Amino acid sequence: MPMNKKRLILLILAAVLAVFTMGCQFQEEAPGLEVDDVAIYFGVSSYAMFGADEETLRYLADTYRNLEVEPVSGEMDLTSMLTVNLFHQSQQVGSFSVDQNGNIWKDGGTQCYRAPNGCDYGKIKQIYLNSQPS
Repeated sequence: MPMNKKRLILLILAAVLAVFTMGCQFQEEAPGLEVDDVAIYFGVSSYAMFGADEETLRYLADTYRNLEVEPVSGEMDLTSMLTVNLFHQSQQVGSFSVDQNGNIWKDGGTQCYRAPNGCDYGKIKQIYLNSQPS
């Protein structure tokens, strides 16, 4: 093979490897979900919680981000359902609903899921209840 063809093949191979390597680096450096506001609704209650402190925002964003769900055939208990809407710069960036039985809806869908890694219904309900005026 002439020297120019070898160089061309090596150059193409180096370019392909560089593209794949940059793609991997970009994935690893991708920023996490940014959340600066939240709204939580409970079942059929007329009260909704808006806003939360940084620690609560971080907890709810982490809960959403780490939800690994598996489809189930259950039905959502609408009377115990908590719906969490996450916002960044006034734009909704994610949402999930969870009921007392552990059923989950994600991003506005109505397919029931379960999260093997858990979704702490009790903690989310306590956040909601603590936000209510006395």
